[in-house]
Amino acid sequence: MRNYLVAFILICMVFSACEKDDICLLDTTPNLVIVFKDKDDIETKKSVSQLTVWAQDKDSIIIQQSLDSIAIPLDLNNDLTRYRFANSSSTDEFTFVYSRTDEFVSRSCGYKTLFSNLIVENPTNNWISSYEIQNTSVENENSTHITFYH
Repeated sequence: MRNYLVAFILICMVFSACEKDDICLLDTTPNLVIVFKDKDDIETKKSVSQLTVWAQDKDSIIIQQSLDSIAIPLDLNNDLTRYRFANSSSTDEFTFVYSRTDEFVSRSCGYKTLFSNLIVENPTNNWISSYEIQNTSVENENSTHITFYH
């Protein structure tokens, strides 16, 4: 009888020591949301045909797609990210400069990085004629951060 009692106590200790799996269901680090609009009618979204997007010295994240908006990641380890945007005929380069703040989300999610003071430096204008920063803080993906006119 004593052996059963010891076995029961050991089994209870083993199962009570287990923790439930943590799965992150909360928002994590947001991407930069860019919308493409018609330069002649600035209220109208305009798809870019054959859009390819890549960060400097990185692989492409969008390859030859027709899109009127994109969400792209910013570098978590640096205060700037250089992106190239190519359409079917030419390429433009934009340098996004920002400040970073790490924020604790939860034990299962860890930290997320928020970006503020977003500016653009040294843009080229081969096919993107102009841009407008809509929101200098990148804290979620619910709104547009930058509009490109082409």
